[in-house]
Amino acid sequence: MIKLFFCCNWNKNNIAVKNFVDVLTPGNLGIWGNFVSTSNPNEADYYIVLEDSSHNKNIKNVLAFPQEPPCIRTKKTYLSYNHSYKFTYNNIYHVISNFDLLSRNDKTQGFDYWRDLNYESVIKNKNLSAVISSKKNTSSQKLRYSLVEILINSNLDINIYGRGLEFTDDRYLGFIQKKSHGLIDYNYSICIENCSIPNYFTEKFTDAILCWTIPIYWGCRNIEKYFPEHSYYLIDITDKNIIDKIKEICKKPITDIQIKALQEARRRVLYEYNIWPTIEAILTQ
Repeated sequence: MIKLFFCCNWNKNNIAVKNFVDVLTPGNLGIWGNFVSTSNPNEADYYIVLEDSSHNKNIKNVLAFPQEPPCIRTKKTYLSYNHSYKFTYNNIYHVISNFDLLSRNDKTQGFDYWRDLNYESVIKNKNLSAVISSKKNTSSQKLRYSLVEILINSNLDINIYGRGLEFTDDRYLGFIQKKSHGLIDYNYSICIENCSIPNYFTEKFTDAILCWTIPIYWGCRNIEKYFPEHSYYLIDITDKNIIDKIKEICKKPITDIQIKALQEARRRVLYEYNIWPTIEAILTQ
């Protein structure tokens, strides 16, 4: 077995980081094909770096993946190191590296749960949600927050979730511990990225997909390269008529074509854009 040591710049606990990525494998075992995770850097065949890490500076057998877009973190320090594989959003997509927001470390909602969840078992008794951050640090985040204000000031039938939003409207339902609770009951969810560049799609999109919820989406400029046409709708968050556009989308019943597209999109999230099959494809090509 080829041993992988996962490290990042947002958690220094080796076991905790291992647990994050193990949940992305069948049985939460941290095994994918001939690859297995380890919390001991000294026994690793490869280091897997997510965004940055103090572990990795002088090691060659490293796969370094971006997590933050350029609008948030402009410089990738690993690009100056002697690593075998150094990726940016110019040459790779945003790898799925955890289910933290979706499941909040509930190991009963790991890879097996999302793989086995079928559309027929989900009760879609609500139409539209948005799970949106209150962050306003970048120009795109400010646009996203402005959209929340537009949603609140409209008569749109929607449930809005998020931490730190200060609205008294009954449609704002506050922070939810598990993001899946704001997605899985809904036909549609408004999903807005931190910025709009090619190849950068995150859990904002893929969490909805895993919940069999169609994203009404702004973000990745070439999302059609990665996901089937009928698995999402695109919006322009600067469009003055955006509320009318969203209303038109939400009037539409979910079709068999869309359900099949969601099924394929979910397969790609779990078996292609998941960090484990991504690593396997890179190291076995």
